Amino acid sequence: GVGRGHSAGDDVRGACAFLRSLEAPPRHILLVGCSYGACVVADVADSIKHVAAFALVSPPLGAASALFLCRDVTREAVASGKPKLAVMGEHDQFCSPQRFAAFAESLSPPRTYHLLREEPSEKQKRLKKNVTFSATAWSQEQERPPAASWSLDGLAAGWDRQVSHTSA
Repeated sequence: GVGRGHSAGDDVRGACAFLRSLEAPPRHILLVGCSYGACVVADVADSIKHVAAFALVSPPLGAASALFLCRDVTREAVASGKPKLAVMGEHDQFCSPQRFAAFAESLSPPRTYHLLREEPSEKQKRLKKNVTFSATAWSQEQERPPAASWSLDGLAAGWDRQVSHTSA
């Protein structure tokens, strides 16, 4: 829900704690949030010890101030040293490509971001496919040892039209 986002963040923390309480807990957790969930993940991912990396899909940056009652929920993501992925289609209704690019550039490395260039009629079908492809390849990349490269240059070959940036 709408509010300052604290209860949604508590839900994410609770889900991560549950995963860690399993008989065979995951070594690492990759958090992925879409739309409102992207803002929640941006807010809490850095503070959860076992979150190794996080992905923000179509964060509604143009509406975040209203959704979270003027609380800056992106500040923690911007400062985080954890690997992060940000993905958005260029025709997003809640965030302009310029605002998204400025936000993505402000993320501390390691970071990767993609602005998907799609015609509005193609957006729904192709955005889902491209985001799934990107998140899958990116999450597999995060399993490499820390000394490995964070570069996702090879990922770009799988997309028809995009603007991509990676910094380690």
